[in-house]
Amino acid sequence: MSSDSLSATFAALADPTRRAILGRLITGETSVTKLAEPFQMSLPAISKHLKVLERAGLIARGREAQWRPSRLEVGRLKEVADWLEDAPRELVWQAWTDPKQLVKWWGPKNFTAPVAKIDLRVGGKYLYCMRSPEGQDYWSTGTYREVVPPERLVCTDSFADADGNVVPGSHYGLGEDFPLEMQVTITFEDVAGKTKMTLQHVGLPESMSDMTGTGWNESFDKLAESLK
Repeated sequence: MSSDSLSATFAALADPTRRAILGRLITGETSVTKLAEPFQMSLPAISKHLKVLERAGLIARGREAQWRPSRLEVGRLKEVADWLEDAPRELVWQAWTDPKQLVKWWGPKNFTAPVAKIDLRVGGKYLYCMRSPEGQDYWSTGTYREVVPPERLVCTDSFADADGNVVPGSHYGLGEDFPLEMQVTITFEDVAGKTKMTLQHVGLPESMSDMTGTGWNESFDKLAESLK
């Protein structure tokens, strides 16, 4: 991805309204009118936000004059899906929402999670600490936007300090243009006694996509082991 493309993506994600629009489009294609419903904004104002997201390549819009449906472009997402055999959905949900369970698996291989604080409600926050094999702590925080037991979790995702204050990626050695806030959506499907868990990480820089995907998959391996 070119530097101009990255700049356009980060600029598009800098606005909280545009991030909320992306969150709504995760559930499927919809119209400008439907997208405008939760916001106290005019349709032209929403359309301006959609144009910014479209120019950044984050959404695609239909050409029907009266409807112009918008859909999320998954090319700028990192999506990870896993099947957790013999793990009922309620147990997988608990692994994500109970701090005592989450610390057993959070983080890639050879990482530990010494701290997990969870206020599980819409508007509530979480604070996690992930510790590397070398002993460096990486803190993350976010706010829950949707909590639908045991089906769906949506939350923001930001780097943090030990007090839960959001910090830029440069705090942990990443570029100055790393987004301050992204969004994570986890869905849990009960399929014949197994749990299909799908995670979407919205706003992740493409340069970090593969590494982050590897980290999620290693975390999920630990999750599966913790549920045995």
